[in-house]
Amino acid sequence: MRRISKRAQIQSWLDCWVALAKAEAKNGVILESAAKEIAEKAHAEDIDMDYVREGFKKTSHPLMPQIRAFTKLCSPEAGGYIHWGATT
Repeated sequence: MRRISKRAQIQSWLDCWVALAKAEAKNGVILESAAKEIAEKAHAEDIDMDYVREGFKKTSHPLMPQIRAFTKLCSPEAGGYIHWGATT
């Protein structure tokens, strides 16, 4: 993981959250509209890297700052379904 860029690493997580949201929507766990918005907003270049770095400094948790930064890009309805039901 150290050999890939932070943006590429974040994009990999975004891609996982999109796949999770699509699977959950397909199975009626989350709203289809939420999964669609999550997929539309999943662009690493839009993630606030300063926010992610500060969150990591505060929590030492690798995913939560990324999840929170992605949530900020989405509406409250869709953002609430990012990482829905998954454990970290």
